[in-house]
Amino acid sequence: MMLSNIMRGWHGPGMGGQDNGAAGSRGGNLPYAVTLSRWSGEFADPAAETAFGEHVGAAELRHFIIALFVTGPLYFAFVISDQLLLGFGPLFWLNAILRLGVLAFCWGLAWWLLRNPVVPPRLYHYTLLFYFVVLGNALLLYPVSQREFLEIYPGLLVMMVGAFFFIPSTLNHRLLATTFAFVGLGIETLLFFPPAPHQLPLAALFFIVTLIFCVITSVQHARLRRFSFIDSAHSRHLTMLLQQEVALRRQLEEAARVQAHTDDLTGLPNRRRFFELAEREIVRAQRYDEPLAVVMLDLDHFKEVNDSHGHAAGDQVLRAVADACRDVLRTSDVVGRLGGEEFAILLPATSLDGARQFAERLRSAIAACRIGLPGAEISLTATLGVAARVPGEDLTLDELLARADAALYRGKAAGRDRVEG
Repeated sequence: MMLSNIMRGWHGPGMGGQDNGAAGSRGGNLPYAVTLSRWSGEFADPAAETAFGEHVGAAELRHFIIALFVTGPLYFAFVISDQLLLGFGPLFWLNAILRLGVLAFCWGLAWWLLRNPVVPPRLYHYTLLFYFVVLGNALLLYPVSQREFLEIYPGLLVMMVGAFFFIPSTLNHRLLATTFAFVGLGIETLLFFPPAPHQLPLAALFFIVTLIFCVITSVQHARLRRFSFIDSAHSRHLTMLLQQEVALRRQLEEAARVQAHTDDLTGLPNRRRFFELAEREIVRAQRYDEPLAVVMLDLDHFKEVNDSHGHAAGDQVLRAVADACRDVLRTSDVVGRLGGEEFAILLPATSLDGARQFAERLRSAIAACRIGLPGAEISLTATLGVAARVPGEDLTLDELLARADAALYRGKAAGRDRVEG
């Protein structure tokens, strides 16, 4: 939901605000108008950054848990160098206990996160806690390790690189951890193992170079991840639009198909569709040698309705007849409007007697219809012709319809409002 909201707000040409230069470096306009911070490489819009955090949250959590399971043993493994330097004296055991505490903390936090998953930005609070615990433990170890300045200083640089590239976090958290380590180590250096004067310029140079490298690389990595997120979101958005377009096209095709097969006025199958369905039924009846009946229906004096009350009234009459057909029909029956006031009904598995009974019910239903008009009421009658195929008879649809049509005209000649066949 958050991502979809962000997507709706990001449409626009290129990159916006502080990051127009970055858009050009990627060879043209990006699909969304977003602003990335030049300082951190993160989205300037908090909602966009939150959406990004939700997108990468599972991967970041998995990465951090793996880092915890790996960092603890690696940190504890330096107990070997402690033993070589200190022997098995009290200072060694103090170092071993402190390193074991870090191992227990890392694994305990990893197991806790496995059972209580969190996502950014809350996850980064735990990474900051991890920095402080490990760096604080290292600062406790240094005074009792009996090492020289140049022996412990590379460890600071290694931890700085690890904080920037091994532990998922933000630039601000990493710089905070680096500041904590640098200030802590600086105080300990002055108190416990002051370096020689000639060592300070080189140490400062290494620190500055390493810090600049880490910051620049971290920012570029953050920017690339967010570019990838934008591209991925754009692809998903385009896929969604494509799916919507395909669904709409199918709806339109279905609507066109229905419209091509349906009489607009009555909603019944039109002449073409009726003949398609009737052809299937007569083929089926001949295959299984079943009876099949057809009823031709024609409204009586329909032209007088149009002439006296107008075509709108005639349309109401035709819709009323269609409704009457639907009320009487079975689900297996097929009805269609052939044109004008003429309808045809196909009755599968129905004998001639059954068709007559059906046609009589339909005639009565039509006769019961009343069309109310301003100052007038229209009553309806219809003449119906019936024909049927009997088992063993080889009869085409045209021949069957011709029989029903002939019966219809006999009914008209006999006075209308009747069933003939």
